Amino acid sequence: MKTSERFEHPLKRWFDASLGPLFRVSLVLMLALGVVLAQLDTGLRSEVAPLGIISFELAGENAALMLASFSEAARRDALLIQGLDYLYLLLYSTTLASGALLVGRRLVDARPKFAALATPIAWMQTIAAISDAIENVPMILMLRSGMADPTGASISRIAAIIKFALVAIGLLYVLLGAALAALSSKRAA
Repeated sequence: MKTSERFEHPLKRWFDASLGPLFRVSLVLMLALGVVLAQLDTGLRSEVAPLGIISFELAGENAALMLASFSEAARRDALLIQGLDYLYLLLYSTTLASGALLVGRRLVDARPKFAALATPIAWMQTIAAISDAIENVPMILMLRSGMADPTGASISRIAAIIKFALVAIGLLYVLLGAALAALSSKRAA
């Protein structure tokens, strides 16, 4: 087995011929679930948590203050958000990973160095999803108990920072790659 095959992303290995449809379906589902999550999140926004659930993800030592600011209904909504986030993390990581692999495939001839980043970027999205799953566990425990756990809050904060950084890299790669692919198509025409 070649080294490149060993590090091949599972989406490429299992869905190579259907990466396009996989990307489109996961994108639509991700956007639809994103609307639902955003609607639920509005009840969590306050002076203490201006970014709603994201404020809680990044709260760290302020987790107790955040928890105290949530009403019982807001805590239930936050728990529902955390549960739905396990589906959302599968959708956004699949969307970005398949998008990166599609961009890499499209630009392999025109921009080979850029295209070579596709597999590492796809793996970053898998790591982002794992970080998101890790982040959710202490948050769920704190929301269920109503009590802040400084260690759990720190774990959630670190995992969230890793997740956001990797997702930002993936999103930037896919958007920039799509723009480069469009430019390559115009030049070829």
